[in-house]
Amino acid sequence: MNDAAAGPRAPATIATLLAILALAAFLRFTALDFGSALPYARPDENRIAGYADWLATETPDPARQRPSFAYPALFPRLVAWARPGVELLWPPPPDAPAHVTAHRAARVLSATAGVATVLLLFLLARRVAGGAAGLLAATLLAVAPLHVRDSHFGVTDVALGAATTATLLLLAASQHWPRRRRFLLCGAALGVAAAIKQPAIWLLAPFLLEALRPAVDAAPGIAPGSRLAAAARTLGLAIVVAAVAFLVLNPGAVVEPRRFLAENWFELTHKSEGAADFAQRGWITHARATLPWGLGWPVALALVPGALLLLTRRSRAGAIVLAFALAWYVGMGSGTRTFARYMVPLLPVAALLAAVALQSLAARLPARLRLPATLAVLAALAFPGARAATTGNRLLAATDSRTLTADWLAAQLRDGERVLWIDRYTWPFPPGHDARFDLRDGPALARELPPEVAPIDALRGGGWSHVVLADHWLTSHQALPAALRAAIAPALEEVARFGPLAEPRQRDSVSPSFDRGDLFFVPLAGFDGFVRPGPFLAVHRIRK
Repeated sequence: MNDAAAGPRAPATIATLLAILALAAFLRFTALDFGSALPYARPDENRIAGYADWLATETPDPARQRPSFAYPALFPRLVAWARPGVELLWPPPPDAPAHVTAHRAARVLSATAGVATVLLLFLLARRVAGGAAGLLAATLLAVAPLHVRDSHFGVTDVALGAATTATLLLLAASQHWPRRRRFLLCGAALGVAAAIKQPAIWLLAPFLLEALRPAVDAAPGIAPGSRLAAAARTLGLAIVVAAVAFLVLNPGAVVEPRRFLAENWFELTHKSEGAADFAQRGWITHARATLPWGLGWPVALALVPGALLLLTRRSRAGAIVLAFALAWYVGMGSGTRTFARYMVPLLPVAALLAAVALQSLAARLPARLRLPATLAVLAALAFPGARAATTGNRLLAATDSRTLTADWLAAQLRDGERVLWIDRYTWPFPPGHDARFDLRDGPALARELPPEVAPIDALRGGGWSHVVLADHWLTSHQALPAALRAAIAPALEEVARFGPLAEPRQRDSVSPSFDRGDLFFVPLAGFDGFVRPGPFLAVHRIRK
C-alpha cells in the first residue's frame, strides 16, 4: 500500500478527525427540529414520512395506493425502522401533529448520514491524495453550507451522497482485488445507492472506466475484441448485481413494473421542463450559484485547479473520483429545471478537489511555513461557508412566521370565528389539527366558489371571519390566483402581518438568493435582515 493510501496514523490525526466530526455533528444536529409542526417546513418530507408510514403497516391497506416510485423504498424503510427509537429518545410534545415523529426520524437519519459522509470523505481523500488531504477535505465538507443545510432535511439527498461516497471509496480501495469479487461488491454498493435515489446510476461512469482499464493496459498481442468483451462482462456483472440489489430493496418495482417505469421516466424527463424560473441549463446555474453557495465561493474557486492537479497525477483512485464528478455534473445539470439539492452528492468530491489544490500549494512552501500557511489558507477557504452554515442554523432555530401567525390568531379568535388559510406550503399544521382553521389551496378554492355568486359575497357567506394570504420571493402553485385575490381584496381588512425580516426592514430593502425550484423559505445566501424562516403572511378580517 502506498503512502497516499495509508496516510498518517498518528494520535494527532485521529484527534483532529474526531474534532472535525464533532464540528460536523454540531452543525447538522443543531436546530434539527425546525418547524416540526409544519406539514411543509421542508417540501417532500411529507412524502418520505407518508411512505415510511405505508411501509410500517404490516399489511398495507389495499385502498391506499403504494407511494410514488419517484422515491425508492430504502430510505423510507429506514425511517420506519428508526421511528420507534427516535420517539422513545425524543418524545414529541403532547399536542404535536401526528407527522412530527416521522419527520424527526427522517431528519436524524439524514443528519447522521451527513456526519458519516465527512468520515467517508476523509477515507476517500486519504486514499486519493494522502492523510493531510483527507483532513483538509473533511474540514471543508464539515462546514459546507449546502451540505449542513440539507443534512437537516428528512429527504434522500444527503443519504444518497453518503452512499455515492462510500461506493467511490470501495471502488478506489479495491483496485487490487480480484476483478470478479471487486465488481460483485461494488455493484452491490451501486444497487444500494440507487435504492436510496435513482441518480446513483451516474456512478456507472467510474465503473465503466475501471472495466475498460485492463483492456487499455493489456499486452499488445491480445485482440481488441477480446479486451472489449472482457470489459463488457465485467461491467455487465456489476450492473446485474446492482439491479438485483435494487430490486431486493424495492420489490414494488417487480410487483408494479409499468407504474415503476412510468414514474421513473417522468422523474428523468421533467427536469427539462422550461419555465421562467428554470430557463437556463443546470450546468450554468450550478456553476454560477449552487456550488459557490453550497461550498463557499473560495472553495468553489479551488475546484478547477484541484481537478487539473488530480488529472496530472494519473492515479487510478483520482481517475475514479474525476469520472464520477464529470458524469454527475453533466448528467444532473443537463436539464433546465434545477434544484440546489441535485449537487449535494457532488459536494464531497468538490471538497476533495479543493483539498488537493490546497495541499499542492502548501507543498511548494518551505517546511517551516507549511503548517501555519496551510491552516491560514484553510481558514480563509472555510470561513465564508462556515459563516453561512451557522447563519442558516440560527434562522432555522427561530420560530417560523407560520407558527407566529397561527399562535397570534389562536389567541385573538372569538367563539365561532374561523380562519381561511390559503396555500398548503404556508399551513401552520395539517388539516384537521385545529377545527377553527380551514386550510385550503388557492386553485381548489377557486374551483369550489359558486360561479353565480360574486367572489366577495361567496367569501362573506363561507362562514369565515379571517383570511390568511401569503407572499414571498418564491411563488407557490397553490397560492390564490391573482384574479381572485384582486376580486376579494375590497372585502379584506389587514389586521396583522408576520414575516421573516427584522423590524423595520422591508422586502425591497434586502436581496436574498433562494433556490428558485424549491419552496423552502430560508435563503441560500443573502441573509441580511432575516431573523426567522417562513413567508410573509398577512392576516385579514373579512368585512361584513
